[in-house]
Amino acid sequence: MKKALIVSTFCTSLLLGCGHESSEVEDYFPPDVPVPKPEPEPEPFTGNSVYFNEQDFVITVVDSERETHPIVVGDFSANEILLTHTGEFEGNLAKTKGITQVSNTGDYLVNDTIAVTGEVSENGIYIYGDVNDQMVAYSLAKVSDSMNLASLVGTHTNLVDGTTWRIAIDGSFEINGSCIVNGTLRYNRYYFNVLGAEASNCADDSFNGAYEGMMTTVTYQSDVYLSGIIFNDTAVMWSTAVKQ
Repeated sequence: MKKALIVSTFCTSLLLGCGHESSEVEDYFPPDVPVPKPEPEPEPFTGNSVYFNEQDFVITVVDSERETHPIVVGDFSANEILLTHTGEFEGNLAKTKGITQVSNTGDYLVNDTIAVTGEVSENGIYIYGDVNDQMVAYSLAKVSDSMNLASLVGTHTNLVDGTTWRIAIDGSFEINGSCIVNGTLRYNRYYFNVLGAEASNCADDSFNGAYEGMMTTVTYQSDVYLSGIIFNDTAVMWSTAVKQ
């Protein structure tokens, strides 16, 4: 009996010891450690669209999903083009960095640091920036998406310089003006990408070569205008035509 009692006491001590250790773990409260708050999700950009200033015949395509040239401004009245290089987009604000600015007078500016900002409102966008100590600004209204490819099949003409656009049902096109430009139009949600464009027989042969770009349509004084801009690393070309 005594031996049994000793064994029982030993086992009881072990059990108490285990219980005591367990109690210490349960009663231990580590010091408060701040839990970092997750970064808020960026607001989706609200400004992807086609924009048009009828008074000055300025057309702009904004596409935050483009890695390069997310904002392209075509001032077809003044014959000036502004291409932004890259951008950050959130909510109603676009912040771009780097521009290519070209005019038909031969001005050609490429700068990788100039910033251009776009502020989106309910009805349009205001684009502005300081370019070589001169404020550049465009106020444009949001307009309808470009017409689809099937609506543009045929031949269209620029009534000022006689340039013709021929568009086929498969998206292939030929523009015949100061150059002959062949390529393919591919609809991208609300405008067209210009793919695999090739310029040849240019009046100035320095413009011969491969290009990419974009095209859209806008309605102006009851006419539908096709407006396209193509570019590469050394040149930019643009044209419009009235839909027939």
